[in-house]
Amino acid sequence: MTQGGMLDIAWVLIAAALVLLMQAGFLCLEAGSTRSKNSINVAIKNMSDFAIASLLFALFGFSLMFGATRAGWIGPFEFFGIRADPSGTEYAFFVFQMMFCGTATTIVSGAVAERMRFGAYLLVAGVLSGLIYTVFGHWAWNGADMGQADGWLRGLGFVDFAGSTVVHSVAGWSALAVVLILGPREGRFSADGSAQRIQGHDLPFAMLGAVLLWVGWLGFNGGSTFAMNDQVPAILAKTVLAGASGLAAALAAGWIRTGRADVMTVLNGSLAGLVAITAGCHAVSPLAAIVIGAVGGLVMDLACRALERMRIDDVVSAIPVHAVAGVWGTLAVALFGSPEILGTGLGLGAQLGVQLLGVGVCFVWTFGLVYLIFRGVNLVYPLRVSPEQERVGLNVAEHGATTELLDLLVGMQAQARTGDLSLRVPVEPFTEVGQIASRYNQVMESLQRAVARAEAIVRDIRDGIITFTQSGKLLSFNPGAERIFGYGLAEVLDTPVSRLFKHGDEPRDDPALTISRLQQTAAKASAPLELEGVRKDGSRVPIELTLSSGKSGSRTVYTGLVRDISEREEMDRMKNEFISTVSHELRTPLTSINASIGLLSDGVMGELPPETREMLAIARSNSDRLLRLINDILDIEKIESGQVEYELQVLEVRPLVEQALASARATADPLSVSFSVHDSAPGARIRTDGDRLLQVLTNLLSNATKFSPRGGVVGVTIARRDGSIRMSVSDEGPGIPESFRQRVFQKFAQADASDRRQKGGTGLGLSICKAILEQLGGRIDFETESGKGTTLFFDLPEWSERHAERPARAGP
Repeated sequence: MTQGGMLDIAWVLIAAALVLLMQAGFLCLEAGSTRSKNSINVAIKNMSDFAIASLLFALFGFSLMFGATRAGWIGPFEFFGIRADPSGTEYAFFVFQMMFCGTATTIVSGAVAERMRFGAYLLVAGVLSGLIYTVFGHWAWNGADMGQADGWLRGLGFVDFAGSTVVHSVAGWSALAVVLILGPREGRFSADGSAQRIQGHDLPFAMLGAVLLWVGWLGFNGGSTFAMNDQVPAILAKTVLAGASGLAAALAAGWIRTGRADVMTVLNGSLAGLVAITAGCHAVSPLAAIVIGAVGGLVMDLACRALERMRIDDVVSAIPVHAVAGVWGTLAVALFGSPEILGTGLGLGAQLGVQLLGVGVCFVWTFGLVYLIFRGVNLVYPLRVSPEQERVGLNVAEHGATTELLDLLVGMQAQARTGDLSLRVPVEPFTEVGQIASRYNQVMESLQRAVARAEAIVRDIRDGIITFTQSGKLLSFNPGAERIFGYGLAEVLDTPVSRLFKHGDEPRDDPALTISRLQQTAAKASAPLELEGVRKDGSRVPIELTLSSGKSGSRTVYTGLVRDISEREEMDRMKNEFISTVSHELRTPLTSINASIGLLSDGVMGELPPETREMLAIARSNSDRLLRLINDILDIEKIESGQVEYELQVLEVRPLVEQALASARATADPLSVSFSVHDSAPGARIRTDGDRLLQVLTNLLSNATKFSPRGGVVGVTIARRDGSIRMSVSDEGPGIPESFRQRVFQKFAQADASDRRQKGGTGLGLSICKAILEQLGGRIDFETESGKGTTLFFDLPEWSERHAERPARAGP
C-alpha cells in the first residue's frame, strides 16, 4: 500500500470497521441458524476466533503474508511484520488485513456448529489464521500493498481482488475438512440416507445477520482499493447487484424445486452472490456482476443438495456459499474481467488457466493440510463432543450457560426421568418461554390431581387391579389384589402372573399356558373369565377376571380387574337350593291341592252349598295364581341359566298367531274382549321354536286382554320390517305410567302392585318374553300413551328360500 493522504487512510479504516461489522453478521447468522441449546456456544466461538486470529496475525501472520518474500513462497517470521516506526498508511493496511484474517477464520464456526468441542475449535482457528490463511495469502497477495506481484501465484497472473479464494475458499475448504472428520449431527440423516432438516431457532435473527454481512461487504470489497478513488462507487454498486441477483436466482431455483420460498436458500443465495463478485468486482461490468452473482446463487444451491446426498452436514452451508461460490467467482474473473483492468497481460485461455491453478492450489493446500493435521489431532484429542453433551447442548456442556428454553427443557426432562409429578419447571415472568412454563406447571397440577384421584380409586376399590407384560411379568398389584390373594406388592413384582390363577386342569406351574389363555381372553375382549385364584397360603378362591390390553410405549401391557366371587357363588348355591325346594316341595303339593279343589268344585263329593262353592272358587283362583308364579320363576331361571332347549323349525307366522288367539279367547270371552287381526305379510315364515313363541304370544295377548276395558278390542298386527317380521299386540287400556316405563321388562316389576294382583299378574311374564325372544334372535319393545293404550311388539328374522336349512340347535 503506497503512502496516501488522510482521506485514503480514513477510507481504509472505515472499510476495516465495516469488515469488523461482518463479525456481528456472522454471529447473528450462525446463532439464529442453530438450535437455541447451542446458540451461546456459536456466539462465543465467533468472538474467540476473531481474538485468536487478530493476535496471531499481529505476532507473525502479517509478516508471513506480506513480509519480504522468499522466492514467492513465504515471508519472514517476525513480530508485527512492519518496520519499527510504521506510518499511518501501514497501520491502516495492517488493520484492514487483520479484519480479513478474522473473517476467514470465523466462517468455519458455522459449518462445524453443534457438535465440536470448544477447545478443538480454537485449535482449528489457530492453525487456519496462523498458517493456512497467511501462507496462501502470501502466494496470492504478497506485494499487493506495494502494487507488486511478489507471491508466486500473483506473479503468474492470478487475480483475486478482495478474496473470493484467499478468504472465502480457504475458509470453505477448511470447513469441509473439519466437517468430514466430525461427521454429521445426531439425527441429521436417517438410516436410509435421507436428510432430516434441523431448523434453526431464530431465522429472523439469522436474516439480520445476512443484512449486516451485506453492509460489511461494502467495506470488504470497497476497501480493497486501499484508497478512496473513482473505483469505489462502482465496486460498491456491483457488490450490491451481485448480492441481489444471487438472492433472486436462489429464490427462483428453490421455489421451482419445492414450491415455496425457503428462508435459508434465499439467505445463502445472497451471500453466495456476494462471495462470487468479490474476486472481480473491480474489473467486471455491472451486467456481468449480475450474471456472476446469479450463477453464484445457483451453484450454491446445487452444492447444498450435493452435500446432502453425500451425507455431509454443514450447518450454515458455509462450504457451498464460501468455497464453491468462491471458486466460481474466481474463474469468472477470466470470463468477464476487463484485460486492461486486470493488467496481467494474459489472454482469456491463459487467464482462465491461471485462475484454475489458483483455486486448485487453494483446495490442495487448504483441504489437504487441514484434514491431515486434524485427523491426527482427533486421534489423541477428539474434536467432537460426546453424544450426551450433543443431546444436552453445547451451551451447558461446554460453557455451563443456560437459556430460559433450556431450563424449561431440563426441568421437563427431569420430570420425565423421575416420574415425579410434584416437580415444577422454573418460570421466567414476562417472556414467551415463561408463559409456556407457567402453562406447563398448570397442566402438571391438573394432571397430579387427576392421578391422585385415580390412585385413590385404585387403592380403595375392593376389586383387585393387576397389570402384567406380554411375557407375563407382574407390573402392579393394588391393595384390593393384596386382599384377594394375600401377597404384598413387593412379593409379586416381576414374578409370573400365572402364580395367581388356575384354569381347570391346567397345572399351576405351567405359566405359558396360563399367560396364553389370559392373552387370548384380552384379545377377544370377551365376557369376564371365571377361574380359580391361588392364594399365598395355597387355598383357592373363585374369581372373575376382566382383561384388557393396551400400549405403554412400544410394549403391550395387560390390565386385569379381579373380583372375588365367593359370595356370589354362595348366593347361586342358595338360589339353586331354593329353586329345588320350590320345584319339589311347593309345586307338587300345589298341583295336588289344585286338582283336589277342582274335583270338589265339579261335585265329586256331591252337590255343594253356594257359599262353599264360592269359597272353593276363591281357593282355586289363588292356587292357580301361586302355581303360575312358581312356574314363571322356574321358567325364568331355566332361561337365564341356559337350561332351556330350543327346537327350531321353519314355521308360518299366521297359524301360530291363530293358535295363540284360540288359547287367549278363554280369558277374553268372559270380559267381552274381542280380537282383530291385520296381516300385511301373508305367508311370512320364520325359523323359531313354535312352543316358545306361542308362550310369548299367549302372554302378550293375556296381558292385553286383562288391561282392556270390557267390550274392548285387542289388535294383532303382522308386518314385514327391514328383513324381519314384526308382530304387535295392542290394547285399549290405561297405558303404562311414565314412572314405570324404564322397568317394564324387569323381573317382578309391577306398575301398581294391587292392580296387578287383581289382574292375576306375577310381574314375570314380560321378563320371560324378553328372555325367550333374545334367545331366538329377536327383540321386544313397546309404545304407550296414557289413557289410550299400549302396543307391545317384537321382531324376528324372516326366513326365505335363499336361506339354507339349518339343523335345529339345542340350547340358546
